[in-house]
Amino acid sequence: MTARASSQALPVQTALQIYVGNNAGQWPAHASYLIINGYLSSSDLLNASHISGSNVPVADTTLNDFDTLTTERQKAVVQAAAAALPKGVVAHRLGDYVFTYHNIPRADMTQPVWLFIRWSNDIPISTIHNQQIVVGLLNGTTKVYSPGQFASELVNQNRLRASLKLPALPHPKDVTHTQPAVGE
Repeated sequence: MTARASSQALPVQTALQIYVGNNAGQWPAHASYLIINGYLSSSDLLNASHISGSNVPVADTTLNDFDTLTTERQKAVVQAAAAALPKGVVAHRLGDYVFTYHNIPRADMTQPVWLFIRWSNDIPISTIHNQQIVVGLLNGTTKVYSPGQFASELVNQNRLRASLKLPALPHPKDVTHTQPAVGE
């Protein structure tokens, strides 16, 4: 199951690496740029079988409806989603992913800094112990953690981020589509 969880996140990891490579080392202002530029499909961001793109807001539309929009309308939606992120954003959510690449310098390729966390906020409490949390790392790899491991790994990640003068990450359950996380 670990390999499956990791392989489900592979398109997101690959899309981020390609985007950065094609955009002079810059991260996307919002993860929806990965869709409009053709690096991901909307469904790549919905790994949990119970979540529907109709429940995922992207500016004034939904992830489900995004694919049916004209190219011009998609561009406007993506720009609006990016513009809606607050100053000092540390993490934002799109689908089952919390994107944590904000403020990370592209040149720092050797540190195991997290770019994203695959975490669904729609998993019933009764099954949360079965969830596998996948994080994408700056070096292009992924790691898979059980819920029991994740809490201590988040602490370790925030220690690393502090040593790199990056803002701490919140717990991904606290990052919603309407409430991105802001650094202090």
